[in-house]
Parts: sequence; C-alpha cells; structure tokens
Amino acid sequence: MLGLSRRRVFFRLALPQALPWIIGGLLLASMETLADFGAVSVFNVDTFTTAIYKAWFGFFSLTTAAQLAALLIGVVFVVVLFEQYWQAKRGTAVTQGSSHRFEASKPAKWGMALLCTLVFALAFLIPFLQLIYWTAANFRQDFDARYIDFVTNSLMIASMTTMFIAFLAIVIAWIKRQYPDKTTKLMTTLANLGYVVPGTVLAVGIFIPIAWLDNQMIAFGITSQQILSGSVIVMLLALSTRFMTVSFQPVDRQLQRLTVNQEAAAKLLSDSAYQRWRQVMLPVLSPGVLTALLMGFVEVMKEMPITLMTRRQGWDTLAVRVFEMTSEGMWGRAALPSLLIVLVGLLPVWILLRQSDKQG
Repeated sequence: MLGLSRRRVFFRLALPQALPWIIGGLLLASMETLADFGAVSVFNVDTFTTAIYKAWFGFFSLTTAAQLAALLIGVVFVVVLFEQYWQAKRGTAVTQGSSHRFEASKPAKWGMALLCTLVFALAFLIPFLQLIYWTAANFRQDFDARYIDFVTNSLMIASMTTMFIAFLAIVIAWIKRQYPDKTTKLMTTLANLGYVVPGTVLAVGIFIPIAWLDNQMIAFGITSQQILSGSVIVMLLALSTRFMTVSFQPVDRQLQRLTVNQEAAAKLLSDSAYQRWRQVMLPVLSPGVLTALLMGFVEVMKEMPITLMTRRQGWDTLAVRVFEMTSEGMWGRAALPSLLIVLVGLLPVWILLRQSDKQG
C-alpha cells in the first residue's frame, strides 16, 4: 500500500521482525557447537570438550577435567542467558494476522528448489551414499560377532534411558500443570537445562559423586570394591539429564491441549482418579509420549561422549565404535556402525511423519 519494493519490505519490515529469531537460532547453534565432541575429535580440533576427555583419560587427572568442565559450563550458562533474553524478544516480535504472499517468478522458484535440493544432497544424500559404498567394500572384513554386542548395548541403553525420561517427563509435566507457581516453573526449567550442557561435562559431573559414594561404601565396609562407577547407572543418570528436555517438551505441549474446563468436567463425571487418567489423560498424552519415546531413542542411539567416558572397559555401542575407528583413521570401517545408526534414526522419523499426517 505504501509503494515499497520487495527489497525494501524485506530490509525495513521482515528482517527487523525476524532478527530476534535469527539471533536466538545463532545462540542455539553456538551452544550445540560448544557441546560437540564427535566432530571436533574426528577432525583433531582441540576444544574444551576434547580437553576434558584428554585430561581424564589421557593424563588420568579427574581434578583437571572437573576444573575444565566448570569453566565450560560457565560459558554455556552465559550463552543460555542470552538465548533466554532473545527468546523473550521473540515473543514480542510476533505479529498477528495473515501476511500477503508474493508470487515468485519461475527462475526464483527453480532457484529455491535447487537450493533446497543442494542442502539435502550435501547434508544427507551424498554422505549416506558414501556410507553405503564404504560398508559394501568393508562388510566382509569388518562385520563379526562383536556387532551383535554393539547393537545390543546400543538398543539396551537407548531403551532404558528413553523409558526412564519419558516417565519423568510425564511426572514433571503433571506437577507443572497442577502447581503453576514460580518455584515449580524454576525447578522445571532447571530439570530441562541438561540439553545445553556438553556431554563431557555431565559425564564428569555424574561420575565424581558416584565415585565418592563408592569410596564411602568401601570405607564403611558395605562393599569391598567399586560397584557403581563404570556401571550402567552412571550412563543412565548422565543420559537422562542430557536428554530430559527432548522427552519433556512433546509431553508438556500435549498436556497443554487439555483445557481446564475439560479436566473439571472429567472430575464431575467420575470420582476415580484412575478412570480419569485412563479415559481422559492418556488419550491426550499418548501422541506426546510416543514422540518423546521416539525422539529420546534417536538421541541416545547417536550419543557418544557420555557413553565413551562412563562405560566400563569393553562395553561399546555403535557410536563408540564409530569414534574408535575414525580416531584411528579407519574411515571405511566406521561406515557400517554409522549406517546402522542412520537407519535406526530414520525409522522413528518415518513414524513421526505418519503420525503428523494422521493428526493433520
């Protein structure tokens, strides 16, 4: 109406409105980069996460690893504060109503389609085809009975962690709904902060008190050796802390679809809490719980630093196998476990897409 060209509309209206979202996305990407261990270790780039691992397993100094972890978590929380600030800005930047969509020209449409295809090819298709080629070339040499253990260990720890955090997510979301005070909201936020903390930091943070507890039990004569350190319990606690928010978010969003009036009507129709849960709560929660289980399973299957640093000797997963082969320069032999992780990850994505289509 004001006669502005598309270029001016973009720079004077669209870009200022989207700026908080762009900065928030950049901060989230920064936190993911700070937490990364696999890529930087494969390409031999020294970062805080690799330094923590080397201090613990290279120099056998848990104290140094804890000091580095404390420094890194301080940096992460500064980034989290900035992200929370821009998240608040995003809330005020959203405009109401529908916007007019410009009809793009044919060259622009082809250009956008080419760009999306290029991103898909570089991010997935070409690496996936390369993995298939390397797997076919090295399958006879690499595949042996150990892979049954790799797959079994990966499925076991992923299933245990996923079930545990899904149960916790339902409990925490329900408590948040029943007691919507500031203290409950603060505790809920703290419970979901593990996703922004690097896995190496969580491994150190969980291992130190567990090792202290083991030493105390030995000192009091309860046990004669360490029984908790290096056990599945350490991995389960660290992984649950790391991926709690992955399960909590879909469960919480689904629970919010249940209005106060619907809950009040259910209380009027039945005095049985069990019946209300079975007939009202569970049908509402089930899609969110399924999403939580699938997303948590995928995240744990591909997680490596926590498992690498807290497992007992010889207890390897597919992700640990990938790290061991790539750290020794055996890229071809790392293809088979990598391909298995990708295939396992594609199945939940396919299920989620089918679920979203049904809901739509």
